[in-house]
Amino acid sequence: MQAVSLGDSAWTATFPHRVTPLYDEWFAGLLLRCDEVNHWPSGTTLTMLRQASSPTKLIQLPNLSVPTQYQIECMAVWLALPVQTVRDTTYLQELTKLYGVLHPVPKDLWPSLTFRICPECLRKNRLLKRTLALPHVWCCPWHEVTLLTRCQCGSPLRLFNQQALPFTCHVCRRDWADLPTVSPTPERIAITRQLLSCYEKFLIWGNPAMVEQAFYAIVQTWANEIKPGWRLPPEWFLWENRPRPSPASSNGVPSLSRLVFNLIKYHLYFDPRVVF
Repeated sequence: MQAVSLGDSAWTATFPHRVTPLYDEWFAGLLLRCDEVNHWPSGTTLTMLRQASSPTKLIQLPNLSVPTQYQIECMAVWLALPVQTVRDTTYLQELTKLYGVLHPVPKDLWPSLTFRICPECLRKNRLLKRTLALPHVWCCPWHEVTLLTRCQCGSPLRLFNQQALPFTCHVCRRDWADLPTVSPTPERIAITRQLLSCYEKFLIWGNPAMVEQAFYAIVQTWANEIKPGWRLPPEWFLWENRPRPSPASSNGVPSLSRLVFNLIKYHLYFDPRVVF
């Protein structure tokens, strides 16, 4: 954390107390840590980002994994950091390469992201991992605990609430790091690791051709369930004739999370390093 003195010229352009993103930190977690170190209510940094953004581009939960370039640049200025350092808390760069688009949108990843936490990640570093924000990931494979969506009092966890402190329940004021941990089954851990392995393959080495191949394999497998032995006709390869499954990305093919989910569901992807 860096503090800014009253005589510093950066005072008018940056936060009083600045933070630097942690390894694999999620953009939303970075916003909460900004609130915490500056002793602000939860969601204050998000409100500032909304006020600086275009009124036509409201910042909703899914956008926090795929924000706009302008929002990234705003945070970089406020934290006095390189733009790339802040961008690394999102999936903008990976989705740009994966889908071959200049400006990825939230539905390229998933249109209705669910918020979940790992209490163990929070206890040590106040960390919301970017990896654990990916859809269909329901346990932390590093700590082998189930990700939580509700407080011990039964209230759903809210990422931002200006009536509460950062990283706390808005109803009972319990710190998320103090929530009890629940051990997942070995099968749930193994499936989560398969999902994360598949995500990693796309996000690190992916390109539009890989997305197309995965989409074709899923559609062909689905078709064989309905009519065994049936093959996709040659006309399917004409772009204008292809089906548009929902939810579709900005590139006309399924979102990354839908691709990964179906590749695991139909046993089309298997990482032999992950065992039950």
